[in-house]
Amino acid sequence: MSNFKLNIFTPEGIVLKGHNCDELIIPTSTGIINVLKDHTHILSELGTGTLVAKSGNGERNSFKVSKGLCKVLGDTVTILAKTSEVLTK
Repeated sequence: MSNFKLNIFTPEGIVLKGHNCDELIIPTSTGIINVLKDHTHILSELGTGTLVAKSGNGERNSFKVSKGLCKVLGDTVTILAKTSEVLTK
């Protein structure tokens, strides 16, 4: 069972919506953050780098993201990126 949902949006459209995750590694403008279950609510400036979404069954998805915002609120993580590209899915 997943711990939270991941959404990635860009000005061009939806990259990912409602993806089940147990762990996220997110590049922010001040460094990398690791989001796990019950993470505190945050709003952070997104940096440029690789976002990695991991699930309990060993599935690992990677996305190249650049500039924007990252919001962790409740059981949802929303990424608003200037650009995003799927590296592995």
